Amino acid sequence: MKRIITFASAIFFALVAATTAPKTALADDVLEPPMLHQGYYASLGLYGLSNFNWEKGDQLNGAWHGSSFALRFGQMLTRKFGLGLGLSLGGTAGEANNREQISALYGLSLEGQWMPFDRFSVMAGTGVGGVMYQYKKVLPDEPDALRGGAGSLFSLGASYDFFPYRNPLSGGLALSPTLRMQFLPGGTAETFAIFVGVDITWWTGLPKNQLELPPDRAF
Repeated sequence: MKRIITFASAIFFALVAATTAPKTALADDVLEPPMLHQGYYASLGLYGLSNFNWEKGDQLNGAWHGSSFALRFGQMLTRKFGLGLGLSLGGTAGEANNREQISALYGLSLEGQWMPFDRFSVMAGTGVGGVMYQYKKVLPDEPDALRGGAGSLFSLGASYDFFPYRNPLSGGLALSPTLRMQFLPGGTAETFAIFVGVDITWWTGLPKNQLELPPDRAF
């Protein structure tokens, strides 16, 4: 009990110190130097896609190939870390059991972004997703035979940003060559997918009153 009281007291006095800090010190902490990756972002990703598939524990033949797109929205929380939501959809085609097959992949995930140095980002995410398999029809009246599964989704990726257009102070339009990997484990169906393509991202930047600027540029 004594440890709990001591810990609670420490948190209380830390909060009091934070709320009673001089306003000038708080203002200095809030102001950020102008950077490209600031504010909110909205991104469209266009990728070539290859995936490896398993059904009830048995691997389906080789890699299947296709394409995918993704929509992402988020915000940089600090100079190095960002957080956002990603929605992805893609499809591939391949051969298994001596027949042509197609697959559809979809996912919704919470994604974190870390920038170890300027313009290079590492992304990791987790969420929910699914994969569906279907034989290509041989006869027009052949019934659809959809199979698949859904569950937890895990992703990892990296990108490098080029800015063909920059806002005068902060933010702009980025074109980013991107590599992503995605794994969807499951009991009935699972897939490991590799995405290679480009992200087109708009960064809103920060307003002048949140930027550390010389007087002649701040007003």
